[in-house]
Amino acid sequence: MTNHIILRLVYQAYLFGNGLVMTILSVNSFNSFKSDWVEYNLILKNWQQPLIYDIRATNQSCDQPNEILLSYYNFPGTYAGCQCDIFTYTLRKGACTQRALNNGCSTLNSYPNINMTNFPINNNTYYKLCGTIDPTDNKNTFYSNPQRKPCNSLQLQCGTKDDYFICTNQPKCPIFDISPTNNYTDGIVDLPDGEKFYYTRSLEGQMPMVEWKIGEGSGICINNAIPSITSGRSDYALMRNLKRDCARDTRFTRLANTSEAPFYHVNQMDLLPQLINGFQIDDKYQWGIYKRGYILWKLECRDNTFQSFLNTRQNLDTIYSIQEGQTIIASVFFLVISIIMSFMVVYTICGGNWCCIKGKGTAEANRILQCEVFIKIIIQLSYAIIIIISFALVRSEYNYLDSLISKNCTDEQTTDILRNIRDNLQNEIYVNNIILLVLFIFSLFVDFGAVYFAYKNKKFSICGGGTHKEEVQVQPNQIEMNHQQERVYQNYYAEQQLQNPDDPFMKVVEQ
Repeated sequence: MTNHIILRLVYQAYLFGNGLVMTILSVNSFNSFKSDWVEYNLILKNWQQPLIYDIRATNQSCDQPNEILLSYYNFPGTYAGCQCDIFTYTLRKGACTQRALNNGCSTLNSYPNINMTNFPINNNTYYKLCGTIDPTDNKNTFYSNPQRKPCNSLQLQCGTKDDYFICTNQPKCPIFDISPTNNYTDGIVDLPDGEKFYYTRSLEGQMPMVEWKIGEGSGICINNAIPSITSGRSDYALMRNLKRDCARDTRFTRLANTSEAPFYHVNQMDLLPQLINGFQIDDKYQWGIYKRGYILWKLECRDNTFQSFLNTRQNLDTIYSIQEGQTIIASVFFLVISIIMSFMVVYTICGGNWCCIKGKGTAEANRILQCEVFIKIIIQLSYAIIIIISFALVRSEYNYLDSLISKNCTDEQTTDILRNIRDNLQNEIYVNNIILLVLFIFSLFVDFGAVYFAYKNKKFSICGGGTHKEEVQVQPNQIEMNHQQERVYQNYYAEQQLQNPDDPFMKVVEQ
């Protein structure tokens, strides 16, 4: 194998590595920021929740005027799967192939998602919590109206401390807390078995209750879009949304708890283990109803600081879209350049021929190389432009969050979320983009060097026997042989014509 071929193969290996690095850095940056982006939007979602003015427990439905269902667990359903228990037990997503079925495997049907709304007191008694809201006061949420003291003359001020109050258009304050043990005096929720919950419309150091979740384990995840699971337990592999052992949000406090079997039983799902092979219901695991108030935003920050925090959503959405776009472009680059076109070049170098590409050997390899470099530069140039555009936005958002964190406007867990967003902007997105931009600049020199090398060295030995080179050497010899044979035939016919001038056959040959 000549040095020319080694250099070409090294270049294709470089393209593979280039695409791999681009894809890994892009995917890591996107996944890291995606989690932060979701948690930021969950903060805004919390502030958009309606205030709850009354709570009712029932074993029927929430059908009273202006009632909403407060707490439920969404069983996400399962994928269809293939279960095999031949030498070892295996369970994978997707229906079994015919070969797997012939080997004794079985297909597991999918199961739909279901809202589990009933919460048990025992195996036969259960309830669901319904809350009364004011549908005409849809702007009276913390998100749209954080309010400064005092409330206007048409509103009722609820809450005693400066940082923990809300203004409402209703004649009574919303519910600030509910408990089975504290003897709050503002209201009672009667449960079907005679037990009671007590609630209050004013509680020092707390905002009104607006979020309600049913979850497994010791609490609700900080990213409460993720269902929680008991530490040390593994969820059923075919679940559409796997429960995870996660960092818990201590702002969610538990109102009631139960073991697992009654919870599934009162929701008429205790037969799931028979319908879904491998699914388990175990009474040693606990479930609970959890509640949380509005996330704290201190009074001193309820001015332009609050509005700017809401407005930063547009910047974070833009950064999210940019990171998503970079991931898509990097994936396309890896597929087209690092895999498909690199294979085409190596195949040609090793003696292969593409019928749709003009030329053979060096000419064909050079044409593919030119096309490969051209497409690579176009893809990477668009990638670099996106990076350059995002630099100012990422740096600006980093500086804003750094300044906001220093003002100490919210609680510690929300501050940690903001701190994670800020650090990921710097340590993941900004740093990775610098690396990718340097890689792009370096690759330009390598690409132009590869094109120059291809034009300068048009003759090279082909691996695997030198097929095309032999073709180039053999063709002139074949032409010379044909000329010699033609002269021999001409001399022979001339002699025959002299010897037999009247032979009609010789006249036809002469013609």
